[in-house]
Amino acid sequence: MDRLMAYFYDNYMSDTRRVPMHKVTGAAITLAHRQKALSLIPWDDFDANNARLTIRNMKHPRETVGNDKETWITEEGMKIILSIPRTDERIFPYHSDTISRLFTKACKILGIEDLHFHELRHNAISRFFEIGL
Repeated sequence: MDRLMAYFYDNYMSDTRRVPMHKVTGAAITLAHRQKALSLIPWDDFDANNARLTIRNMKHPRETVGNDKETWITEEGMKIILSIPRTDERIFPYHSDTISRLFTKACKILGIEDLHFHELRHNAISRFFEIGL
């Protein structure tokens, strides 16, 4: 993860018009939401005062439509979200396919085998257990 985050950070700093994958990846690790859900969260669903996000139509095997869930945000997640400029109505205004493509490309360039963006979600959930959430 250190090599991957350094790669994303360096790539972004060389051209800040690029997707800030270091922040998107950090959000995936600290928020534990799927990449599509991350890419759809509007600023209006972010409650900074209570450290909460509302995830609209959260994926569910039987009832996705209307399955809106309020979720908490860790301190690290808050730092990431608050570091993002409000240039769009969405917090992470990037297509989920773009996020997936950039993550896969970086893993290939760095020689990281068998790591997928979705696994960051699993990592996040494990971290939640470790800190007692």
